[in-house]
Amino acid sequence: MDWTVRLKRAALPVLFALSCGTAIGELTKDEIHRLEDVEIAGIRVTRMRDDDRNKIEVVEINTFQNEDDDGDGFRMRVVVEITDKEKNRYLVDFTGDRPGGLDSEYTGEDYWTLYIPYGKFSRFAVTGYAVQYGTMNDDQFVVFAEDYDNVETVDELLERSSTPYPETVRLKHYYMYEDEEEGETESISRDVRPVKPKK
Repeated sequence: MDWTVRLKRAALPVLFALSCGTAIGELTKDEIHRLEDVEIAGIRVTRMRDDDRNKIEVVEINTFQNEDDDGDGFRMRVVVEITDKEKNRYLVDFTGDRPGGLDSEYTGEDYWTLYIPYGKFSRFAVTGYAVQYGTMNDDQFVVFAEDYDNVETVDELLERSSTPYPETVRLKHYYMYEDEEEGETESISRDVRPVKPKK
């Protein structure tokens, strides 16, 4: 995969982690070290066709983090602005938790793929997105890495694109792990169940 299309390192500085003590509680040195490693390494938007030759817009996200993480509590939020040929704007807002049960030889590299079917639309474009990756602390989503295109905040994107996209989207996830015989191998791709983000 060519991840040079959109590369950005968005790791959490130690100072920020310590300043958020009221939001994420007391952090151990190991937790701070782990959270420093969280990053969104690349995002790209591509187009493909499904098995029935229907067009789908695809947002692919590559994340890195500490290989000792087990997947529990990590969350991905993808907010995408869609603009059709009549210049109408629609919003895709998908939040889901990273599936658990990772292989013991997990490398810390994850891939997320958001599939946006064209459905009734003959043509549209992704004209902005916000991607946030973090962990859950009780009921609060604490963002450790984020990336934006044609927008500076999630709120800005939500304000300018309030109409929900009418087609059903889905998010899939897979990760890389070390196999004794095959070397670095990708896991089976799994659907990410949507969750309602806490305000």
